[in-house]
Formats: sequence, structure tokens, C-alpha cells
Amino acid sequence: MYRGAMKVYQSVLLLFNCQFLHTLALDCTVMSGNLKQIDAGSGSVVGVNNLNEAFVLIDNVFTKISGSLKHFSVGPAGQLGVNTANNIFKFQSGNFIQFPGEELQRAKLQKIYL
Repeated sequence: MYRGAMKVYQSVLLLFNCQFLHTLALDCTVMSGNLKQIDAGSGSVVGVNNLNEAFVLIDNVFTKISGSLKHFSVGPAGQLGVNTANNIFKFQSGNFIQFPGEELQRAKLQKIYL
């Protein structure tokens, strides 16, 4: 009895999704260029291409910013990037500011030993 009811429920849910949820789709636009990594959050979209060049989406255009990163991410802490030497940077006021390595190492050790 349970298995049959579950199949009916799944069928109704699938029908509902097909009939109504397609109207919730976002209007997406294909943009020129290639990114190996992209991230979006906190109102920002950022990415990195195969040459480790960093980009920020400004007015629907990916704008190259100074700096070479292998990964670029956004979130509540801001826009953070990592270069090929694994140094961490925060993007602030149009510039990348490196996080001091000693503070990061100390924080990592504190986490390990707590």
C-alpha cells in the first residue's frame, strides 16, 4: 500500500513541476569568454579564466581586475581569492590585499589544537 501511494505522490509532484515551475526559470544570457571557475553570492559574480586572470561581473560585463588567482570566491566575508602559491587575498576597493600568512597559520594551528 505504501509503495503505491508513494508512486502516485511522485507522479502528482512531477506533473505539478512540469506544469507550473517552468515559469520560475531565470532569464539567462550567454556571455562571451571562458572561465574555468565561477562563483556567485552576496550580490557579486566573480570568476577566473585558464590564464588565472580574475574577473568581476559589473553591469553585465565581466571586467578583468589586476591580480593572478587560481580561485576566486564571494560570500558573507567578501570577495576572496587564492593564487598559485596558495596565498589568500581579499578584494577591497578595487585592489587585492594579502592576508598575513602568520595570522592564517596561527589560526589553523589554534583550530587543530582546540
